[in-house]
Amino acid sequence: MKKIIISVLVSAVLVFFAVKDIKFDEIYRGARDFRYVFLAPAVLCFLAVLVLRSVRLGVIVSPIVRLSGKSLLGITSVGFMSIILFPLRMGEFVRPYLISVDGKVPFSSTLAVIFIERVFDCLVLISLLFLVLMQTTFFPWLKRPTYMFVAVFAVLIVFVLLVCFEPDRIFGAIRFFSRRLPGKIKVFIENNIRHFMDGFTIIKDPWKLLTTFFLSVLIWMFSGFAIYFLFLAHNLSLSIFAAFFVLLISMFGISVPSAPGFLGTFQYSCIVALAVYHISKTDALTFSISYYVIGIGIYLVAGVIFLLSDTRYVYSLKEVIYTMTFLKKKQGLTAKLDQ
Repeated sequence: MKKIIISVLVSAVLVFFAVKDIKFDEIYRGARDFRYVFLAPAVLCFLAVLVLRSVRLGVIVSPIVRLSGKSLLGITSVGFMSIILFPLRMGEFVRPYLISVDGKVPFSSTLAVIFIERVFDCLVLISLLFLVLMQTTFFPWLKRPTYMFVAVFAVLIVFVLLVCFEPDRIFGAIRFFSRRLPGKIKVFIENNIRHFMDGFTIIKDPWKLLTTFFLSVLIWMFSGFAIYFLFLAHNLSLSIFAAFFVLLISMFGISVPSAPGFLGTFQYSCIVALAVYHISKTDALTFSISYYVIGIGIYLVAGVIFLLSDTRYVYSLKEVIYTMTFLKKKQGLTAKLDQ
């Protein structure tokens, strides 16, 4: 509860700084001058990102379970809607839970699938960051955090490779540390770690690995182009590299614990990113509003559509909420972990 209160306070503070000294009549003028001809390609790019995420999820999860395209799109839509609406990014558990229910596989294995997805996202985002840094001298302050992030990412890669190619050694080390635990707890931990390690099967398939990387590149390319089309819609004379920079900073911004909907963190991160290109605070806030409404709105609308079309998503979402808020014992997410 304290973490939720703190995240709400963070959002409130950032909302205050985002709207401080803003001339709201200029926001109205900027909205009135919006060039709607560029809205369609921006929306199409955001929709392409949603579809590509579901396709990539299918590729990553395929060694464990085969799911239909409709199921993958529904899981992706409801999952990202939950990430947006739940505080502290607790919605991250929704997609693996839905996969485990739909595919009848252990929840621990599907957690590994989402972990792999995040590894590929980080790989592409790091590459984009280096590309942006090479194209401009604006961001010397970003170099040190970038190197630190790369170092942490390298450790993650080593961990993934060890899990895939030396599973017996990893599991042996886990059993060594868990040997003094009570019997039931020891079995619980070892079973779930074994299921988690099973989720890394895709790493051993070069073709699926390459396909996942290619889809990850497409996802972030379309995300950057969506922002670029919004630049054009707002009459902002900025390059595609600026669009990717805004994308990177906004992704970093929404990773900060905040109130539901990334309120405050999203808007303020856009303002900070565009300030580098000498875009006024008022124009930056106006841009962030359209970026927010369209980019996040698509996930919310898609999530609601699938919730209304299939009661399984409603019941599964309810189970996750109950489990995370400790309203049920040994049900939902916890029960899946016991399998």
